[in-house]
Amino acid sequence: MSLAEEKQQTSVPQSDADPQRTARRASADAPAPADAEQPVYDDRGAEPAAVAPKPRSKRKLALGIVALAVLLGGLAYGVYWWLVLFHYESTDNAYVQGNVVQLTPQIAGTVVAIYADDTDFVKAGQPLVRLDPADAQVALDQAEAQLAQAVREVRTTYVNNGALRAQVAAREADLAKARSDVQRAQDDVNRRAPLVRTGAVGQEEFNHANAQLAAAKSAEVAAASAIEAAREQLASNQSLTENVSVEQHPNVLRAAARVREAFLALRRTELVAPVDGYVARRSVQLGQRVQAGAPLLSVVAVRLTFLPSFLSVTDAPATAWPCESETMPLRVDVPVCAIAVETSANEKRNAQIQEGTA
Repeated sequence: MSLAEEKQQTSVPQSDADPQRTARRASADAPAPADAEQPVYDDRGAEPAAVAPKPRSKRKLALGIVALAVLLGGLAYGVYWWLVLFHYESTDNAYVQGNVVQLTPQIAGTVVAIYADDTDFVKAGQPLVRLDPADAQVALDQAEAQLAQAVREVRTTYVNNGALRAQVAAREADLAKARSDVQRAQDDVNRRAPLVRTGAVGQEEFNHANAQLAAAKSAEVAAASAIEAAREQLASNQSLTENVSVEQHPNVLRAAARVREAFLALRRTELVAPVDGYVARRSVQLGQRVQAGAPLLSVVAVRLTFLPSFLSVTDAPATAWPCESETMPLRVDVPVCAIAVETSANEKRNAQIQEGTA
């Protein structure tokens, strides 16, 4: 075989040598329908691989998510409107009212410290103004000293009961001695009286015996008076201590009340906020001498603030929140019950005024 024949044989295409592969390529080159699934071949001309699934439309998925979010949002707003917004009514014709609590001292004093200024928020119990506590401290020390003195005096009164009883016993002994002296003097006089008539005893001696008898009787009367006085003194002292202890004695209680009064005066030198709120109308200054009852500043109670409105009652919803408490938070939208109560009162007053005018 010549060289030209060999080249002619080798130049024959490979497709002629493999009819199946040629058929597959022809079918692949033919136009396919738009919705037909194209088989995937590998590089080596192997059998077609598995057909890839058609991807899901991202646009439809996004629209579904948006629709679901809108549905859930509308449902949530509907529930919120039914539970909350349905019970409120809005109006532009309203004003804020609230309780303004004045801070006034209960004692006179000189201002030495101010802990808050206008528009400052304070809590209940927070110190606001402090007065000079020197005078109140001195008064408290004096009251405590008087209480100690009263306790000692009362204890002395209890102790005197025993001393007075001993004194009564001593006076009784003196009375008994005076009576024995009287009896002895009387016996002497009785013995000398017959002897005077016989001359055995002189008249002078008899007179001396009578004088001793009179002196003994006077001593007896004095002893009786002394014992009566001792008994009265004992009874008087017992009336101060009978059926009462030292702690419950009136003198001790009076002194203790003075101590408490002085202690309260000392505590009242520090003025604290009565409620939570904002400071307003501060007129007190450092070094100022203030009297009891003089207004120093005011505290606007936040929790006691409300919004009365001129909204007509007929404009309110049919269902309204009941007024469960007298205090309401400061809000732009107030429960209808507060609006209805206020507007109802206003309408009644206006009707009365019109009737009176007519």
